[in-house]
Amino acid sequence: MNTQLYPWQKPELLVSGLVRYNLRDKIYIGTNVFYMDKRYAMSYDNKQNIMAVEMSPIWDMNINLEYRLSKFFSGFLNFNNILGHYDAWYAYPTMGFNVMGGITYSF
Repeated sequence: MNTQLYPWQKPELLVSGLVRYNLRDKIYIGTNVFYMDKRYAMSYDNKQNIMAVEMSPIWDMNINLEYRLSKFFSGFLNFNNILGHYDAWYAYPTMGFNVMGGITYSF
């Protein structure tokens, strides 16, 4: 840190929590909540001088549902980025709220 203004893209505070509940070995419900404090990104002005851009703090949450038909076969639904749309990296926004579903087979 002798030559840089900030540790670029690194938050001052990162907190996350995961809870997963098993209901009778068939239904699994989980949530992931996280908070990322402000961070700084490197950018350039019109004269190509380095400048620091402060990025906003982030709150987000994901919810996961899984139904296990057997020990080897299951289906799932994931609800991602429920709390919003934000820049994960400077000028690179996340997809926003999305839903993903699928099936799994283990052998």
